[in-house]
Amino acid sequence: MQPQSVDEQLRNELMQWAGVSLLQPSFGGLQVQVGRRSFACLPGNGQADVLLPKKLRDLFVASGQVRPHPTLPDSCWVTVSLRSPSRVQNAVNVIRAGYDYAKSRDEVLPRRLLSVEPG
Repeated sequence: MQPQSVDEQLRNELMQWAGVSLLQPSFGGLQVQVGRRSFACLPGNGQADVLLPKKLRDLFVASGQVRPHPTLPDSCWVTVSLRSPSRVQNAVNVIRAGYDYAKSRDEVLPRRLLSVEPG
């Protein structure tokens, strides 16, 4: 049996998290969602793109663990390398932060809707 690729290791880890689904959008790669919120993209090019809250994004960028997204550098999206097995745990930590953020935001919307009284 061959060892798992870095991408396979990451996909297997993500699928263990509650509510995560992996979708294949028409533009390729994998879109990672919890509930209805996308929080990461695995384009299949040795990196992962992750959506983080701005303050956390800035901390991760300043620490050198991630870099700003190459196409959207001023957004809250970041890019983390998956080019070696030693980088997988760093990627998991960053993606987990994106998951926690997306999950908390996904849970907020229904509470807001429940508190709205009919007009």
